[in-house]
Amino acid sequence: MLEVIVLAAARGTRMRSSIPKVLHALAGKPMIRHALDTARAIKASKIHVVVGHGAELVSSEIAADDVSTYVQSEQLGTAHAALVAAPHCKSESTVIVLFGDVPLLSSATLSRVIEAAESGPVLLAASVRILMGMAASFVIPTELLSGWLSKKMPTLRSWLFAKSIRGS
Repeated sequence: MLEVIVLAAARGTRMRSSIPKVLHALAGKPMIRHALDTARAIKASKIHVVVGHGAELVSSEIAADDVSTYVQSEQLGTAHAALVAAPHCKSESTVIVLFGDVPLLSSATLSRVIEAAESGPVLLAASVRILMGMAASFVIPTELLSGWLSKKMPTLRSWLFAKSIRGS
């Protein structure tokens, strides 16, 4: 059985918006909807979403039969957010932890993560440098950059975690 925990509790202070971060639109729909669509594409039997900042707004946006929401009343970090939903996952499940503000992970990538999780815990990490320009921002994989230029650009790091909890 496959279950997905989507973390969607963060305030998103760098966005300088009163709208919860995961509700900002990308490609015509809120970022969290992309994450939920991907969870459905990989055939998650249950989707658990941890909400916090703007909990009511986020919960109403994502309401569906296959989605359960849990409120992280005090934002105590990423691991704490995952622990809010983890007790609701079945002991025989493989669980993937996704971020609601990382909308463009493909189902093909997640399928490879699920396969790897059968052998043990998996951490998929990405690190990119963001080059800011007048008209656009470009995301460049860190490994393509070196030296002085890479040190002058901000770094964006993202990750996801998956673990089969059968027999654990």
